[in-house]
Amino acid sequence: MLPLDLLRMPIIRLSGATAATCYVVQSLCYIALPFYFHDSLGLNLLDVGLLMTPWPLATAAGTPIAGHLSDRYSAGVLSTAGLGLLTLGLLLLALLPAQPSVLDILWRMALRGFGFGFFQTPNSKAIIAHAPASRTGGASAIQSGGRMLGQSAGAALVAAVFGALPQFGPQAAVCLALVFAALATLVSSLRLGRHDMVSR
Repeated sequence: MLPLDLLRMPIIRLSGATAATCYVVQSLCYIALPFYFHDSLGLNLLDVGLLMTPWPLATAAGTPIAGHLSDRYSAGVLSTAGLGLLTLGLLLLALLPAQPSVLDILWRMALRGFGFGFFQTPNSKAIIAHAPASRTGGASAIQSGGRMLGQSAGAALVAAVFGALPQFGPQAAVCLALVFAALATLVSSLRLGRHDMVSR
């Protein structure tokens, strides 16, 4: 169930930890941001739906670009750059003015989505490509396990924050997502300088 042999490999271990941490961010944002837009910023439900749209669209745009570049650059470089964009987008979102325009939020959401997409493909490729051919199933388990762990932990953290801070839950969850995004960037950066390119 738990491929400990693969987790002993530094690149796979760091890539799995980066993925789990980043999916905490994704879950925190997907759950908390609609409340943040509606309850904290006072936007109507139609605008809330509109404002959530740039993330998946920008993710879809960033993924193929990162996939193309991952043949030439290491996962450490590409994923860390993507997570840096994700963290920057979250920071800019947390620093929104009291009465932001829809456009103010849209481009910040797009930046975060692009960063997430730019991170995802090289990171997943690093896990699969560095596993022996006979252990690709175990590598896939690391991917899916990290995603499920991160998303579940993120959802639990949203519930905890909303319960502990009912008046400021959305803002606190966004700030917590920013902390985890910075942590994911740090973990990903530990791969810099390591040889994580696969010979072809």
